[in-house]
Amino acid sequence: TSTVLREQVIASTSQIATAFRQTASALSEVASGIASDASVQTDRLNGDLTALHRVNISLLRAADGTNNRATLLDERDRLLDSISAALPIRVSYGEHGEAVASAEAPGNPVLLDASGAANVVMAQASDGRISFSLATTGLPLIAASGSLNGIATASAHVDDQRTALDSFA
Repeated sequence: TSTVLREQVIASTSQIATAFRQTASALSEVASGIASDASVQTDRLNGDLTALHRVNISLLRAADGTNNRATLLDERDRLLDSISAALPIRVSYGEHGEAVASAEAPGNPVLLDASGAANVVMAQASDGRISFSLATTGLPLIAASGSLNGIATASAHVDDQRTALDSFA
């Protein structure tokens, strides 16, 4: 029956509700940042695959022993390093030094071959979890390591934290 105690309980409850809202908002901002980074990383990977396809075409025409060929081989290796930072890959080389790359993921999906470069797409589920797949096949691209794996893992962690917050609230 104490008005003072009732007001204190209401004020404390209001502070708790505010803390829950602020935490939920912060987790939402983190999820948005992860999704933004995922988009940037996907665009970078697709750009590198396209550039590597162009290098492969140029390698087919480059004469052995020329500076142009050496430059192309260096660019090929740089692009392969960049691609492998995003996800583990298997690489084989053709007769002219052109690269063929597949992801070290279930099914070993081809990322680049003589016909062209694959297009990797990013999807964000309603719960905020991020996944990657190949546009041509729709098959999931599940990397065991690399920046794409880090993004998928981070998005799953944020979703787990949101679920725990909701349960606790």
